[in-house]
Amino acid sequence: MHGSPLSKYDNRDIWGKYNYKSLGITAEPYFDLDFNDVFYITDTGRKWDGASVSIRDKQSVKQPAEVSLHL
Repeated sequence: MHGSPLSKYDNRDIWGKYNYKSLGITAEPYFDLDFNDVFYITDTGRKWDGASVSIRDKQSVKQPAEVSLHL
């Protein structure tokens, strides 16, 4: 979905739990626009070599963190 189209998560799913109109959001393009009536152009920002400049919620881990469980 938006921002990371190959992600297993779809950011539209949040609106199954929350009502965006009750939060003051007038419209959600995926739900409220008829794309037969609207010519929509977007810049996807995709690049063949964009991994080094496309920073998401990535963390670089040099060594695994130690985890301990206390019962």
